[in-house]
Amino acid sequence: YDGTPGPISLEQWRYKAIAFDFVTGRNQDEKDFAALSKPPALVNPLLRFIVYRRCPEQAAVWVRDVAKWPFQKIIPAHLQAPFDCTPSQFLEAFGFLFNKKTSWEPEDEQLAFL
Repeated sequence: YDGTPGPISLEQWRYKAIAFDFVTGRNQDEKDFAALSKPPALVNPLLRFIVYRRCPEQAAVWVRDVAKWPFQKIIPAHLQAPFDCTPSQFLEAFGFLFNKKTSWEPEDEQLAFL
């Protein structure tokens, strides 16, 4: 994906479905999507529950370093971009690395497939 605005291809939807599959399949899509739309930033569950569990100390160091920058927006590699996010909101999204509540907490049944 080159970032050009326009319709999302089937391939892009496929990747989004894989990344956010935890949201569907429990017949509460509207409730789950509403919860996901509230925080200014959240960490993809695949990264949070699979990747960062393997290297939490290194991830925490990276998050702290990034949060020192004076930013007001984040430009992700995918999804809607850019979006407003401050360093404190960025830290909140990664709260799980610091034994804190994060900007979004999944329910146990949403993580069953992981």
